[in-house]
Amino acid sequence: MQVLSAGEVWAGADVVLKARIYPELTIAFANRVMHHSKAILSSGGDQDAARSDQTGAQSLLVPELSTSWHASIRRKFFG
Repeated sequence: MQVLSAGEVWAGADVVLKARIYPELTIAFANRVMHHSKAILSSGGDQDAARSDQTGAQSLLVPELSTSWHASIRRKFFG
C-alpha cells in the first residue's frame, strides 16, 4: 500500500484501490516475510524454507517500498 496524499481515514470511509502494480505482493505476504521468516533463518532450520524466505524477501524489494523496509529486508536477509 502507498499513501498518495495525506489525510484521515475512519471506520466506514471509502478506500479506493487505484492500481495493483505487483498483484502477488500482498500485505499478508509482506507481513509473513518481515515478521515470521526470521525464526526460520536464525534457527538454522529447514534450508529450503530459508531459501524460499530469501526469495520472498527479494521480491519485496520493489521501488515503491519505503526506504526503511528496504533497509530492514536487506539487513535481515542479506546481511
